[in-house]
Amino acid sequence: MSTLRSILLHHTPDPESEESGTLPPHYDWMVEIRHSEPGIRDVPTWRTPIRVDAFTPGQGGPLTRIGDHRTDWLASREAVRLDGGRGLVTPVAHGSVTMLTTSPTTWLVEVDWDSTGPARYRIEQPDASDGHLERLHTLEDDS
Repeated sequence: MSTLRSILLHHTPDPESEESGTLPPHYDWMVEIRHSEPGIRDVPTWRTPIRVDAFTPGQGGPLTRIGDHRTDWLASREAVRLDGGRGLVTPVAHGSVTMLTTSPTTWLVEVDWDSTGPARYRIEQPDASDGHLERLHTLEDDS
């Protein structure tokens, strides 16, 4: 079985579009939690104003759960102009994922980023529109 993956995409909305004109530039963070067929929309995805692969230990920030995305995005290596005037999406970091624990209120996940190395995160309210992400201090700190 292949490794679970993560990708961090920088999304620059098209300011002229009614569809995305009200959104500021942000990051879309995708975390594969199970293997699925290509093209299936089942990869949890969050919008965040902060580049999560660059979080320092103890740093946190808001997460907004958006619709699950297709697994195809996880292999993206080049910028893509979205249809419907939704802007430009540019991959900025890829990583391999280890799911540590999941509950309805908290996920612990470790991502070994290609850009910055391994990091462990706590995702509070992973299914909520007002979730929170924190990078833990050490890989052993999972409380």
